[in-house]
Amino acid sequence: RVRRRLQQCLVDGRAGPRLYLDTSAVNWPNPAADGYWRTWYTAHKGFAFEPPIDLAAVVKRFDGAFRGLVVYDPARDGSRWVAMTLAGLDDLLPVTPELQAQLSLAGKPVVQDLRGRFDSDLAAYAWAADALLPRCPANAIYSAGRSHDGVKLGGDPTSTLAADFGVAQRMFFFNLSFSPKPTEYYGTTVPGYADQVAQLDALLNRLRRPAAVWGWCEPEGDFARRVSAHGHFVVCGSAPNLSFHHGVPAAPKALRQKRHAEPLAAKLEEKTYVTVLTNEGDTPKALVSEYLRGWSEPERGKVAVNWLVNPHLLAEFPVLAEHYYDTATDNDYFECAVSGAGYTLLSALPDTEAFGA
Repeated sequence: RVRRRLQQCLVDGRAGPRLYLDTSAVNWPNPAADGYWRTWYTAHKGFAFEPPIDLAAVVKRFDGAFRGLVVYDPARDGSRWVAMTLAGLDDLLPVTPELQAQLSLAGKPVVQDLRGRFDSDLAAYAWAADALLPRCPANAIYSAGRSHDGVKLGGDPTSTLAADFGVAQRMFFFNLSFSPKPTEYYGTTVPGYADQVAQLDALLNRLRRPAAVWGWCEPEGDFARRVSAHGHFVVCGSAPNLSFHHGVPAAPKALRQKRHAEPLAAKLEEKTYVTVLTNEGDTPKALVSEYLRGWSEPERGKVAVNWLVNPHLLAEFPVLAEHYYDTATDNDYFECAVSGAGYTLLSALPDTEAFGA
């Protein structure tokens, strides 16, 4: 399967990815990550990056990349995420009326106008679930996890950094709470929203198990537990430029450890053994951020470290896998992250055997 995905990336990536964001101002896992990959792609893939341009110039440059606009209501949060779903499904550019005027898009056709269309956020998602969800992948969905209009979800400003990948993969977007009752979160109380959770459960029930729930939502415990209880897994969205990384062709070669242990030949002694392994290996945040900057530490390679990695992500972003396997030392080992596919709570899964299969 990995080999087929590598070949498919080579086919899909012939035109090459063209737009790269600088997210250093908001990318807390590693503000230097975007620069790191630009340097690596220039040196190892022959890429040439132009100087940064503003949003208006981007829209003008890629005028032919979208066929029209979807105008959403800035006062209705649900319409924003419905617009994101429509953007992926129908090649539309999601804009507010103000942004439409600012970017001089007056000549572009408005294919969908969501202003005044929904009485509530729940009404927006109810319409989208019937009209759009059947057109989206059955095994991937995107949780924006953003607080809005008095709705407090805990909030992580990086939860939508991977939204470009969600749009590229035609995912269904939503911004709903995973907490049916108030939850303590880092010393504060996050309110519960039972009506939102009921609608969320209906969405998750319609997905094919196991599905990847991209993005994020706080409180983390409620989020991970509810996703797991539906038989799915979380893929944290705190990773920028994933649509770019996904489109970079990778060398079609096997990924192999530098060294292989022989368990049967090992002779255990009467002493304490310590194994060092990384956190965050189940998320693209680890791969894009160089394991939260750990990969660039000068001490790397002096002691044996197990770098956790999600095989699902290696298939989606083989060029990142190529980079890590090529730059690993003899003391760098790659291990499958705990649940295999992503972040899930094994104790909450309704059927661990089905998930394992």
